Amino acid sequence: MTTTSATSTCLRVEISADRLRATLNLSGTTKGEGASSVTEDAVLDALDSSKIEITDAVKQHVTKFVELVGHGETAEDFLVAKGRAAIEGKDEAFVLSKEFQTEADSWQGDAPVNYYETSSIITVQEGDIVGSITPVEPSRDGIDVTGKVISAKGEPKALVLDLAVFTRPAEKPTQVITKIAGHLVCDGDSLTIQEVLTVPGDVDFECGNVDSTVSVHIKGRVLDRFTVRSAGSITVCKAIEAAHVEAAGDVTVKQGILGRGAGLVTAKGDIIAKFCAGAHLSALGDVKIARQLMASHICVGGQVIGTAAGLIGGCVFAGGGVEVATLGSDANVPTHLVIGVAPDLVRQVAVLQRSIRRLKELVEPIQDLLARLEHAAKPLTAEQSDRVRAMCEQAKVAEERLKTDQVRHDELMERVYTDGDHSVIVGNTIHAGTVIRIRDRETVFRKDLKGPVSIERRKIDNVTEVVAINKLTSSVTVLKHERVGIDTLLDWFELESDSQPPDRR
Repeated sequence: MTTTSATSTCLRVEISADRLRATLNLSGTTKGEGASSVTEDAVLDALDSSKIEITDAVKQHVTKFVELVGHGETAEDFLVAKGRAAIEGKDEAFVLSKEFQTEADSWQGDAPVNYYETSSIITVQEGDIVGSITPVEPSRDGIDVTGKVISAKGEPKALVLDLAVFTRPAEKPTQVITKIAGHLVCDGDSLTIQEVLTVPGDVDFECGNVDSTVSVHIKGRVLDRFTVRSAGSITVCKAIEAAHVEAAGDVTVKQGILGRGAGLVTAKGDIIAKFCAGAHLSALGDVKIARQLMASHICVGGQVIGTAAGLIGGCVFAGGGVEVATLGSDANVPTHLVIGVAPDLVRQVAVLQRSIRRLKELVEPIQDLLARLEHAAKPLTAEQSDRVRAMCEQAKVAEERLKTDQVRHDELMERVYTDGDHSVIVGNTIHAGTVIRIRDRETVFRKDLKGPVSIERRKIDNVTEVVAINKLTSSVTVLKHERVGIDTLLDWFELESDSQPPDRR
């Protein structure tokens, strides 16, 4: 706050930090003392010294102030001048019609946070009234108490409407009507329709596998052992079972994912579902769950987000963090979290480890057989010699592949940890049986820990610790933990190929 004083009358002019208010105060006097020297001219001179713009409104306030002082009233923080704040304009915006908003919202259930509005695929038909456009509200400059202009920040943007696929009727120019059928996409300040492949029922034997260059909208389920691939996003209105679903965008499941220990759902964007059980999920973005995430194996580049959800069993490998309501269960179901790792590299390492193990299983018996043949007393027949040469060639190829895979494996392991701060935030309870690993530090919960709490890796007195931070009191508790080697990173990791879905009966 800026202050200017008129020493002869102990009059102070105070200007607020944002320069939108100027007030008058008398200091160093008792009530009524020195009032005779507080004249309108004296006040105006003080205001002029403070560079306050003298307007008719300011003059009226000065007259009122002098009257109060003359009557012996205390006049503290008397508002004598008021500026006008700059007003930022509002962008032109698209508002989805109630009909389509109801469709987008209807499957959210009791999820307290709308994770789904921007990710749900909304299919439209030609001639649909999909919504309306709210007009631009222009920005307006402000003015401070000295008369200087306060410039408004930024200019509001107009919505870019793809007129090849939409029309705005002259009689109702705010209304938006489709010209074609497809997938409604509102991306920031643009609105368009993308081509979408709609599957009217289940992905099953009648439909067959789906491999699409556009977004896919499945009105039914994706059954066991079927495959759905899309170069765009995928929305499934019912459930994904033990299937393989892969999208270059988001995967949105309006019911749940029931992997039964097999199958894989991958997305270069987010994976979003009401619940997930016994599934393998891999997303470069986030995994967002409304209710429950149970016995699943997850690799996520961003975060696992389920502020109202329980995460029970299975394991999570996350590049970012985890935010859920509960971890584990009353039954102490083993639940493992590894954060601060690059999940795409984790999966590659897991695949390489599988390859290395199989190559060793191939090479070692051949090497053992060749060693025994070297000490055999009886010479080999021509046919046996040919078979030995073939086995030697096979072993040579396998050994070269083994060396290549091992080098690649070691390179990836050196890059698997990610930089930055990572945390596991739990709103209610971390149950006993939960194990949390942050990069190379691991803590095992032997008893329940009540939330809301954040588990983090911190430097305390120049020592790296794993701590629990109470979100209500901000108190910090150092947790018992141990430093673990990188060779143990994949102890809990499971590839979907490790199990197969049960046959349908």
